[in-house]
Amino acid sequence: MPKLETLVPELGPAFFDEAAVFAGELLALYVASPVKRAEQNVLADFHVFLDRAARQLVAAGELPDVMTAEPVSSSVSLVPADFYTPLQWFKVNASSEVPRDVVHAVDAAKRRNQLVHTVLEPLFQFMLQLDHERAVAWQLKLCSDESTPIDPDVARDLIRVWRTRTDLPAAALRQAKVWSDDRQAFRHWPSVVEEADRLLREHWFRTWVAELPAATVQARHLQLLYPFTDGNRMLRWLKNCVDQTGTAIDFFIFESGKLAAAGEYEAEEMSRAVLYRQLLWVDQMIPPLVVLADLILNTPNGAFEFALSLFGFTTEHRHGWERVLDRHCAEAVHRRFLADLRNGRPPAKTIKMLSFGDEIFEAEVIAELDSLTGEFDSMEQRDAVVEKVAAMYASSREQKLLNTEIGRRYRRLMQVLHEDNIRRLLSDEQFEAIDRASGPLRDLSAIAAASRKYLSSRRALNRTTEEILAEEEDFVSDIRNLRSTYIQRVLL
Repeated sequence: MPKLETLVPELGPAFFDEAAVFAGELLALYVASPVKRAEQNVLADFHVFLDRAARQLVAAGELPDVMTAEPVSSSVSLVPADFYTPLQWFKVNASSEVPRDVVHAVDAAKRRNQLVHTVLEPLFQFMLQLDHERAVAWQLKLCSDESTPIDPDVARDLIRVWRTRTDLPAAALRQAKVWSDDRQAFRHWPSVVEEADRLLREHWFRTWVAELPAATVQARHLQLLYPFTDGNRMLRWLKNCVDQTGTAIDFFIFESGKLAAAGEYEAEEMSRAVLYRQLLWVDQMIPPLVVLADLILNTPNGAFEFALSLFGFTTEHRHGWERVLDRHCAEAVHRRFLADLRNGRPPAKTIKMLSFGDEIFEAEVIAELDSLTGEFDSMEQRDAVVEKVAAMYASSREQKLLNTEIGRRYRRLMQVLHEDNIRRLLSDEQFEAIDRASGPLRDLSAIAAASRKYLSSRRALNRTTEEILAEEEDFVSDIRNLRSTYIQRVLL
């Protein structure tokens, strides 16, 4: 690439037509190269197995006859002909019985798309340096033919080159948004979507921050991250913002309850001002939080952490909640063993009950008892058994108690964010200011509803693995759809 850059001043825009002809020929050679042909053959075999499994599920009545309820993706090539809903997709994959070598080959193709650079990227960059306007028009023309979707490698290289420019036309951003919103590409070629997300995120923040008064510490910290190309720093800012948003929501729910209980006339102006500032803070932070959400949703367990944080279950708060749960469970198990001692009940029966059918764990804990009497021979031994059994008991209780707490906080959040409640808590002037800028607060209600639905399904005992995975993908899709709306409002 450095050698090509040195040629730009010498060749100038007059050389663009010749460069475009050469780029077209090189592109045709690349798509027809042995590596790409092998990739096309592997994916064709993979799609045959998927189609066969889908037909079998349709015949068994487990899938509907029509699986193309949404239009087939036309933004990238090498995707299945049918669009499957998340639940259908996981069912088809579970029953497809794809040979292991085909699965490994498909994974290798996705990994190659993520890591391997091609000769096209420096060529696209060279064309932009020769004549930016004509190069973008030529590159957009590659994506405009719906009958021949663009190769994922080519789409990825185009986006990477566009990320080096801050003067992209709206048409290029619209095309990047098409890739970002493409659920087929998200499922089969995630690297293309991730690159499009980076491009849109960087341009969105440059525009949004320029129009935003730095009224909060978080906004000022965000301005220091300009030009917003460092994904790791943005992710750290996002995690901190998510935690603080959850804390602010939790604080607002608590303080609004105190203010409502005190009565409208007894409420102090300072309390109203604090609540008003908290609402403004949440309203201001929701847009960047949602636009950056793809960073945390793509991390392991990111969807779960994101959903919990919106209800005040930040990382720190959840760890504290788990410590309290462990302590209470240990106390309950300890009391049970004391009751067994008073009633002459063998400890092994309680251990069996609290092992929840795990025979290996049960045998391991019973081995701690005296082998002759089957009783504890010391308090230290009892405490060691209590610690082990309490961990199992806490694990069995955690999800139910967490769901109960999330449901309680969700109901309180919906009540607090209701327009009539805000009108009652704030002064007329404060309410008018909030009402004018309450779009993100309404979106917060939608996010909270989607988060609660997802959390209630996670680790549900009556759900299959496919149903749980589908619920998570639906939740991620809901957040990404809202993210797309914010990008549309600011950039396009």
